[in-house]
Amino acid sequence: MVIYYYKNKDDEDEIVSHKELFKQDLLSNRKSNIDDGMNHNVCSIYNIAELTKQHHCWLLHTLYDDYFIDFDDILNIGYIWFDIQVIYQYNFHINKNSCSNEIL
Repeated sequence: MVIYYYKNKDDEDEIVSHKELFKQDLLSNRKSNIDDGMNHNVCSIYNIAELTKQHHCWLLHTLYDDYFIDFDDILNIGYIWFDIQVIYQYNFHINKNSCSNEIL
């Protein structure tokens, strides 16, 4: 999944985009960070008292802590686009005893 952040819906210039992998969440049947409801605030390392008191979702945390986006740019985000590409995979077991050598 790629997440794009824009100032507004009609803006063609993204503020930032990043790729996230949720495969491990889906395979382990656990809730992903994107909607876990937990507080991901780590502003205490920036020594910003006002921000330290706030509850931060995982998306906000990712922007400032992982991608180092300025808070001024974060405040200008008005539109988020999620590009999700689903790969459907399946398998089946081949029973060697049921195979024949005959050509139809």
